[in-house]
Formats: sequence, C-alpha cells, structure tokens
Amino acid sequence: MISEYRVRVTYGSDRWVLVRALGGRLARGPVERIVGSLSDIHERRCLEDQLRENALYDSLTGLPNRRLFLSRLDHAIAVWDRAKTPFAVIFLDLDGFKAINDSLGHAMGDRVLNAVGTRIERELRGVDIGARFGGDEFAILLHDVETEDVVNIARRVQL
Repeated sequence: MISEYRVRVTYGSDRWVLVRALGGRLARGPVERIVGSLSDIHERRCLEDQLRENALYDSLTGLPNRRLFLSRLDHAIAVWDRAKTPFAVIFLDLDGFKAINDSLGHAMGDRVLNAVGTRIERELRGVDIGARFGGDEFAILLHDVETEDVVNIARRVQL
C-alpha cells in the first residue's frame, strides 16, 4: 500500500507524508506483521501546489488566467446545453495601457493591472469569474445572469 496523507504536527502546522506498507505473512496464512516506512514529502507537495497555482492563476493580479477561464467557460456552455442556464462573457481591453508602460514604467503598469483586477473581483458574485488573459486583456464570466444585470456589472467595472 502506498498513500499520501496530510498530518497535523504538534506545533499546529500540517505536513505531507508518504506512507508505504507491506503486509508480511507466513505461507498462505493471515498477515502477521506489517513492514513500512514514513517519508516527509511536504516540500514536494508544496512545490506541486505552487505549480498548480502558477498554471491556473496570473502571478501579478492573482486572478484566474486564460486557461482556467476557458475551462470554466466550457463548463458554462455545457450547463447551457443541458439546462439552458444563461451566462455572459465580458471582454475588457485597457485602452492606452501601452502609453502608461512606456511613459511611467512597468511598475506603474503593474499597479494599474492590479487595480483593474481588484475592481473586477470586487464587482463579481462568488459564482462569477474574472480572469486576466494576458497583457492588458481581462475577461469576466457571469453565471445565471439576465441581460440588464450584465450591462450593470459592465458599467460598475468600467467606472
């Protein structure tokens, strides 16, 4: 048997461990002993979690990235096909962003992108998703929403 577990250690934090065990028996009788090992794999699991995070979220804004957004959009389309639950997509492109980067520097451009990401997150419900597509492009996926609500959300994000 090989299994991975997260265990709580005495000082309050969690650690990941790998457990390997093999039952020992004489001839064809019942298991009489267990031989095994316990390995600390915490660092490996943390790195794997970080890789997963980097693969699905934008490192600058913390928003979901294009890959996660498109996955959620595929799911919304499937829900539409099955139950006709409405959804909407809003695509945002920041006009004049290149001028900000060129004249004020990339640090200021990053601050602008973070501000936009924060505004998008603030205006969305828990079931909706805002994502950074890359550069100065953002997208919003709204679930189970009416047309007038889409317009209102777009206006709030735009202000």
